[in-house]
Amino acid sequence: MKKVIAIITVGFGLLLIVGTLSFMPTRYWVRTFNTEGDVLWHQDECYILVNAASLGWSGNYAKEKFSQFAAWAGFSPLPRVLRHDVTLFHFKNKRLEKYNLEGLDWSGNFFPYHGTLHFFQSLERKPHPVWRWSGSEFIKLSTEESAEANTSFKLFSELLAREGWSKLEMVTTFRETEKSYTIKLDDAELILTVNKSVDNEQKTISLRGPSLNPSDEVLCEFDGTWKRVDKATYQQLVPPASN
Repeated sequence: MKKVIAIITVGFGLLLIVGTLSFMPTRYWVRTFNTEGDVLWHQDECYILVNAASLGWSGNYAKEKFSQFAAWAGFSPLPRVLRHDVTLFHFKNKRLEKYNLEGLDWSGNFFPYHGTLHFFQSLERKPHPVWRWSGSEFIKLSTEESAEANTSFKLFSELLAREGWSKLEMVTTFRETEKSYTIKLDDAELILTVNKSVDNEQKTISLRGPSLNPSDEVLCEFDGTWKRVDKATYQQLVPPASN
């Protein structure tokens, strides 16, 4: 009889715990970090493109605490990839402009084509989609235009040389905490600097030069930490197809 009572007590306790957990509100966390960056320039203008990837996690209080324990134990579940964004900076005529391109996946290459910045997207289907910079956004070319652009060259280095542009990638080694790049234009010289932590979690990207106003400007900052957000903010980062 005592054994039956014990089983019933344990079962009731488990039901109580499960029921309590089911009524706990969902919490939302987001972490945004930088992985890549490109700089392209020619004559009197320069483009700086910075990638931002957002990871997300959601769950109730109990799940949150379990995840924290799991992370401490070294077997934390992988967070959900929410969205990739690109911030584009355009410098010309001593003027620096900023454009936030939400949802632009960094799965491709930025290169000039017919004197204009283009994004050659890398997808399994062919022809690979190509997007043209309009001055405020990337506009997708037609299938015929994309096919023509993709078959107009064999190597991106060939395309770069043909267009007369220069390009560099903001790549730092694991132990580098600071790296600077010189961008020489016809009427200006800019210095792009990347400062980061050894683990690449925190990163600051800045630009300086006498043609800038102010002469030293922080373009992007990433602290790499998880931040608790509300449901609306979290859902804004979720792609529509998986929302």
